[in-house]
Amino acid sequence: MLRFASLSIVLLGACSAYEPSLGAKPFLCGTSDPKCPDGYECKDDGTGVMACIIAGPSPGVDTMPLIDGDNFQCADDSVLEGGTKNDTVATSSATPVASTRSSITFAGLAICPDGDKDTYRIDITQTGQNLVTEVEYDPTANGGVALSVSILNSGGTPIANGSPMAGNKVGVTAPNLPMGSSPFYVQVFGPVMGKNNYKLRLEVTGP
Repeated sequence: MLRFASLSIVLLGACSAYEPSLGAKPFLCGTSDPKCPDGYECKDDGTGVMACIIAGPSPGVDTMPLIDGDNFQCADDSVLEGGTKNDTVATSSATPVASTRSSITFAGLAICPDGDKDTYRIDITQTGQNLVTEVEYDPTANGGVALSVSILNSGGTPIANGSPMAGNKVGVTAPNLPMGSSPFYVQVFGPVMGKNNYKLRLEVTGP
């Protein structure tokens, strides 16, 4: 089975390590011991940033054993999804693409359980930018269920739909986007009765 790398997250902000009800989203480690509150561990978040992450198994992991005779386990993307999940544009996961960097790759993601959708927000910063998206799904897990991807406008309506690429990939590009209509969203999903693990690359180019 194809093994995806650990989930990579860019920390968009920090909060005090001693706030109550911190939840599942990572935050920067303190500079002196204890660097994290009880129940959290100071770890590399995958981008070289040391972050306080919930110790032990993360909450919200979607585990689906014994699918098609295979002990298939969905990747745990609960840190990125957060407590509200990211099934819709209203609860989408913010990304730094366009606003602070031109591209990012997230790995260790999952469309799971059946009917799940993952939605990511991109804030276009210049009129004429092109939004390029590529999804690479696991070709062996759960029978290699192919995933789909669309780019949505600020109202959640698809403006570009993905097409199969070579191998186990699907991609879509929305060209010449107007800054005044930002934000835009990338939404990854599967068939009605299908789930799989994947990694996602987002990039803006131009103008």
